Formats: sequence, structure tokens, C-alpha cells
Amino acid sequence: MKKNKNNKGIEKVIKEIDEEMERRTVGLKEEKIFSVDEAASLLGVEADYILKLVLERKIESLFVGRKYMLREEDLAEANKIISKEKPVGDYTIYTIAQVANILSLGTREITKLVNEGEIEGFKTRNGSRSPWRVKKEALDKYIERRIKVKKETLRK
Repeated sequence: MKKNKNNKGIEKVIKEIDEEMERRTVGLKEEKIFSVDEAASLLGVEADYILKLVLERKIESLFVGRKYMLREEDLAEANKIISKEKPVGDYTIYTIAQVANILSLGTREITKLVNEGEIEGFKTRNGSRSPWRVKKEALDKYIERRIKVKKETLRK
């Protein structure tokens, strides 16, 4: 007998919760969000280009778990930018560790070079603890400058 009364009480509470949730969510639209890969596929560009726009803060995004996600209105904004810019080129973006590996230097040395402006980089989020990223173009420019300096040094 007690179990039936408890079950009816539980069912009543569940029904009240369901009704309250229904009342609170009336009129809210379900918003579709897209991964960077999905957005790139829909917009007909490379995923690296969408990630570049997100990391440069040209378009808004959500950071969900460890991934960037875009809402429908973010896709509309990205589409406007894409139609203006006509994406061309390589959009490879490196972490500090990847740059250190490429240059055979330590991560602290690379961080110092980026902080001093020797290598052009940008932070992915606001705040001092945000990780640095380096565009492939910026790394190539740094390497070219270093080669030029070395050649001038050897000529002397």
C-alpha cells in the first residue's frame, strides 16, 4: 500500500516539473549550432579558414568543451566576410609547441620571441593565460628575416 502512495506522489511531482518546464520554455526557439567542419562545409570553404576567422575574432563563436561552435547568425556573419575577402591561401595556424618543434627551439624561447614581437602571434582568448597562436605566414616571414641576417653576417 505504501509503495502505491509513494509512486503516485513521485508521479505527481514529475508531472508538476514537466508542466513548469513546458511553461518556462514556451516561445524559446531551439538554436542549431555547427562545428567548424560543418560550418566550412556549408559555406564551401576550408575548415582552417573558419577557424582563422574565429581565432582572429572576426566572427563570434561558442567554446564548447574543447571545440569552437558557431550559431546560425555566426554563419551569416562568416558568409558576409567570405563574400568580401574571397579566401585564398594557406590558413595554417601553429601552437607555440609546434613552432618550437619547427625551429628546433624551446617553447620558452618561442614565447619570448612572440612576446617581443619578433614572431607575430595572437592570443586565442582574452586574458594573460590565453595560449598563443602563430600563422604560417608570420612564421615564414620570421624565417626569411633570420636567413637574411645570417647571410649578411656571413658576408662580413
